[in-house]
Amino acid sequence: MDDMKMCPRVRVLPLGKLTTILLVASAFLAAGCDPQTGIKDHDVITLPGRTTVTDMAHHLGLLVVGSKSDSVILKNSANTVVIYADPAGQAYVNGMPVGSMGGYIVIDNKLFVPDDIEAQIKAAMRPTPSRTHVNNQTIIKPIDNTGLSPKLGKVSVVIDAGHGGKDPGAIVGGRSEKDINLAIATNLAAALRSRGVQVVMTRDKDVFIELDDRVEIANTSGAKLFVSIHSDSSADKTDCGHTVIMPNPPSSAASALANEISRSMVASGSILHSVRNDNRGLRVLKYTKIPAVLIEMGFMSNARDAARLTDPTYQESVADGIADGIVTYLNQKK
Repeated sequence: MDDMKMCPRVRVLPLGKLTTILLVASAFLAAGCDPQTGIKDHDVITLPGRTTVTDMAHHLGLLVVGSKSDSVILKNSANTVVIYADPAGQAYVNGMPVGSMGGYIVIDNKLFVPDDIEAQIKAAMRPTPSRTHVNNQTIIKPIDNTGLSPKLGKVSVVIDAGHGGKDPGAIVGGRSEKDINLAIATNLAAALRSRGVQVVMTRDKDVFIELDDRVEIANTSGAKLFVSIHSDSSADKTDCGHTVIMPNPPSSAASALANEISRSMVASGSILHSVRNDNRGLRVLKYTKIPAVLIEMGFMSNARDAARLTDPTYQESVADGIADGIVTYLNQKK
């Protein structure tokens, strides 16, 4: 009996009582299990009509870059796919919803999703650069972004990395807000440029910029939008997630921009704290004449948020989400 192993741990979100029974039973049978004795004869687990997220990612040319209790994030050079592990099991591709799994199954920490969700994700993905080999060198063919770029001609956006230089912003656990803000703002600028948007940055290094100077840059740049990047802090360490702040009162344009950005951030794996009007008279919102929003990326005072905000992979992912929201807004305004 030394080679006998326990049956896999199975966790199933509601899929309907009969469906759940059939899927769990098939999982045990596929694993060679006797549910009465808890014995199985091999480790290979399959489910009819379902595949693991890892296998699906391989089929689609994606890498699993984040796996948490509430979501899985898959990426390649042109796409971000987020699948939420909740009863609805909504999947997003580059910030846009593409389908629902209607529930999910986890067996031995492997997430199984329906086969048909793979086709829906594939249909919504952007093309990745094609590679050819010439004289032993890899040549990458640029992606055609025609359908993804704002259809307004030359469009520019001001990206404002909050604080800087002598002003560190919030400091939690030896981390300075100014550094997190600059890292995410730099990723955001790159993401927007890759989508055909021109970018004006109020700072691209660790320097101090007066608030009124930031406003002046926004108002004289000829840009269409102003987006300020910050990180939050709270005495309540359970506070978490991003906040998108609009002027008070907000214009319809600022409101639309804030909500579009927040939706895309959620799709990229960020948790929503709130979308609200400014209640502090923030100068960069009050005196900027173009549609403006200020994004608090998360709470540095929250252990989970702090770990994500300082993770380069997450910084890139959430910047992609913001960029998708900005481009979606610009295309709606064409």
